[in-house]
Amino acid sequence: MTTTLPPNLIRSNWGRLFLSTISLAFIASWILSVCMVWNQYGSTDHIPGLSLQDVRFHFNGNPNTNRFSSMTQGDMLEYFTVEEDSRIFINWSRQPAQPNFSPSEHLTTFQEVILPVLEMDCLECHEPGGKAEESSLRTYEEVLPHLERDRGIPIPSLLLMSHIHLFGMGLLSLASGLLAFRFLPISKAGILSALTGLGLLLDVCGWWATKFSPDAAPLVILGATLFGGAFLLTHLSLLRRYWRP
Repeated sequence: MTTTLPPNLIRSNWGRLFLSTISLAFIASWILSVCMVWNQYGSTDHIPGLSLQDVRFHFNGNPNTNRFSSMTQGDMLEYFTVEEDSRIFINWSRQPAQPNFSPSEHLTTFQEVILPVLEMDCLECHEPGGKAEESSLRTYEEVLPHLERDRGIPIPSLLLMSHIHLFGMGLLSLASGLLAFRFLPISKAGILSALTGLGLLLDVCGWWATKFSPDAAPLVILGATLFGGAFLLTHLSLLRRYWRP
């Protein structure tokens, strides 16, 4: 059973073209988001390719290192003006775990070597008023907590990320669902829309579950696959419908 007669919007080539550009824009955003996720999280475990280990390390943390070191090797590496500085940061961040650790020497190295690099490359974001102000790095006391065992993305950052993702992707899902129910068979529109919404919820719930238990990482992959697959199939189906005789 199909929906009622199509509105004037798809009775003209201009209307079909307008709707097609919207679906093509959504498909392009889907492709770019896949590329962004692959680029941003695919090397979290320092092995090329996106894997469950990347998901575990990003949300729950890498038990074999500290967050300062893992971020320096990962997301923050591109911000270093001099690449050698990243290796200096990593070696310095791992000193507290060494048996011959000297707190006074560690502080001196921070003041003379680490802080100037932070001021040049990092504090534009990592200080009050910056994009990453929740992770201020201006003083030695503020940096020290980041030298503890890597526990993944901080709770404040995960809260912000969840809010933006649910709100933004929720609006995209709503727009896709409305188009699907208007132009596709009711059963097909219902299944695709339900899978899109379910995938979105599973994805974000998986983030929080993995934050507290690394064994929940497959839930993130399942949710992202459901959401992305149903969203893409919806707009491919809509494109076919717009130009069907």
